[in-house]
Amino acid sequence: MSHFPSVPLADAHQRAGKHHKIVTDILSDLAKLDQFSAVKIILAEVGKKKADLRAALLRAAKKKRIHLATSSDDTHLYVFRSS
Repeated sequence: MSHFPSVPLADAHQRAGKHHKIVTDILSDLAKLDQFSAVKIILAEVGKKKADLRAALLRAAKKKRIHLATSSDDTHLYVFRSS
């Protein structure tokens, strides 16, 4: 006898972290760009810490096997494909 009920995996809720929407949007925009362009993110508008957003992006990219790199200044985060 089990202590907890079981459900098919298809019915289990998939976890979406707090950066899920912004990371998905950035990767979607990046997919539409050529290799010589970057996505420019205005940090004040997204309301996320640069380090947290960068870490979330790199985790998602690694999971999807996308090679990307980031660069930043005081107000922007730039995301681009790397080789």
